Amino acid sequence: MPVMIFIHGESYEIGTGNAYDGSVLASYGRVIVITVNYRLGVLGFLSTGDDFAPGNYALFDLLAILSWTKENIVAFGGDKDRVTLFGHGHGAALINIFLFSSMATDETYFHRVVLQSGSALSSWALSVNPYMCARRLAINVNCTGHGSEQIIACLRSKPIEELIANVPLAPKYYTCYGPSLYNQVFSSLSIRILMNDKRTRFAKTPIIFGITRDEAYSYLTEQESQTGINKYRKTQIFKTLVQNIFQNNKQKIYDVLDHEYSTWDVPQDDATRRSNVINLLSDALYATPLIEMAQGHSKYNDTYLYVFSHSTISENYPKWVHGAHSDELPYIFGAPLVDGISPFPLEYDISEKILSENVMRFWTNFAKSGYVVVSSA
Repeated sequence: MPVMIFIHGESYEIGTGNAYDGSVLASYGRVIVITVNYRLGVLGFLSTGDDFAPGNYALFDLLAILSWTKENIVAFGGDKDRVTLFGHGHGAALINIFLFSSMATDETYFHRVVLQSGSALSSWALSVNPYMCARRLAINVNCTGHGSEQIIACLRSKPIEELIANVPLAPKYYTCYGPSLYNQVFSSLSIRILMNDKRTRFAKTPIIFGITRDEAYSYLTEQESQTGINKYRKTQIFKTLVQNIFQNNKQKIYDVLDHEYSTWDVPQDDATRRSNVINLLSDALYATPLIEMAQGHSKYNDTYLYVFSHSTISENYPKWVHGAHSDELPYIFGAPLVDGISPFPLEYDISEKILSENVMRFWTNFAKSGYVVVSSA
């Protein structure tokens, strides 16, 4: 049977593959579903950008998972020549980054990929500055040495609980402890250069890319979700995004974004400004990076792109929300077919059960053949 390995992605700091029950997807699609864990936070990504702490330990965990699967999956009835990686959010970004690394060069480890709501080009996908984050953590736990060797030696002497409790915060929309393009496993320090390297597994692997329509809904506070966003708050969000993500011409970029993400055909009010903010953040943090990645990939291999625009009715989202971040997950894992499985909603209507069946067919048929078709599973 084809094998599907799910890489969870709540964040690089928290989360677990144990939360996802793959039994419905496996049974319905006649595939083997594996959910896994990898090291998170300082344990998964602490780096000084040199040999004292090269980082990317989570990528080595992913390599170990694939190696074990190749060696053992036949004993479970699995087909080692039809292995699909699928990940969500930070898990998708982790897979995408892995595809560019020298660790992914063995073409027998996996054969297809699905990237859901995450890519290596998102601002949060890579560590903003690995050495700075390591240095700030060292200061927080009273490691006063200078240079990578002294910093890492001191950090290793600290209890893990102390390290986790003192993790520094990254600038908004960025990540402190995440993958880094250390040259030990990457041929370039630029994702865009790596995208144009036809020798990578990125170029050699069929990929489905996808997003939800309202990815950034979760960035709203409860009050903003209910009542909207005033003019001052919209300006604040736009300026923070521009300040943190862009390096040059910030005022010009802000002016362009403010014009593009304003509603001109109806009067501006808190509801329209809320829509403007969600659209900007969804585009900037998820859609635009992922679409650029998909366009780059399409030069080399089979490329598919989807937009998921449904929010589960029983969740009582505001009626203007159509597909928040993670809203596709219960349908991929078949929750509607069994009246809900943890951690997903418990109630679904008939149309949502049909939607889940179709989504599972898409995913499992891709795992079987490399093509996206809606024929029976």
